[in-house]
Amino acid sequence: MNNESERELRQRLQNLEAEINSSSVPEYQVHKIPNTDRSKFTSTNVHVGRIVQWFKGLSKPVQVIVCGVGFLASLTILQAVFKLVTAAISLAILAVLLYLGYKFVISKSLSGKQ
Repeated sequence: MNNESERELRQRLQNLEAEINSSSVPEYQVHKIPNTDRSKFTSTNVHVGRIVQWFKGLSKPVQVIVCGVGFLASLTILQAVFKLVTAAISLAILAVLLYLGYKFVISKSLSGKQ
């Protein structure tokens, strides 16, 4: 009896192995990893390397001037971003106030006339 159950288990195992080997994996279950384009990273590194070499080739006073101009440019850009954010917040507050004014003042006066 033990021999018979062992034979049956082996047969089931062979059937399962054959089923696994014969069945193909559906396309949606296959996860393909796309190749990352390393040329983008190397291109960026090349440009950064060129800028660093150009900066190192400058004399000390010119390096100080370039750093100062870069600092002023970054402050100007940061100031512009802050002004845009402030304007967006102001517009949002104005929109809320206009909506509330309409809701409580004009809406009530229209319903009072009816």
